[in-house]
Amino acid sequence: MAANKGWPILLSPHDALPQEVKTFLLERKPSNIYVTGGVGAIFENVTSEISNLLPLARVERLTGQSRFDTNVSISETFVPNPSTVYLATGYGFADALAGSVVAAKNGDPIILIDPFVPTLPKSVASYFRKLYEKNSSPNIVSLGAVVS
Repeated sequence: MAANKGWPILLSPHDALPQEVKTFLLERKPSNIYVTGGVGAIFENVTSEISNLLPLARVERLTGQSRFDTNVSISETFVPNPSTVYLATGYGFADALAGSVVAAKNGDPIILIDPFVPTLPKSVASYFRKLYEKNSSPNIVSLGAVVS
């Protein structure tokens, strides 16, 4: 989604905002900043640093109880009505990375699944239920191998 919109993704350690990121934010002065992951991934003091640097910016955390929940939160926020949903394992990055170019082309989400269990994570099942309740029927494309 970031690639589709030309938005930068800034990486930070969990406990402090790097000087390079601070400089970037001060130069660009974005009005909206999204922190992805819970307070275990990015400590609250990092979001406070961002808010102090850019007091007029809206800083929003997109998170969930698991990587699957966080992924769904991001997808629901930025792509409420996708034309295609790509599925990739939530336990490795290669398939999602390879599929990210095609997903970015149209701004479609990559939804992470657990290939080691026979059911979808609850948040992912809820995501699909909400899409179908809105009469949205996206194409579904699986990236990578099927684990049996």
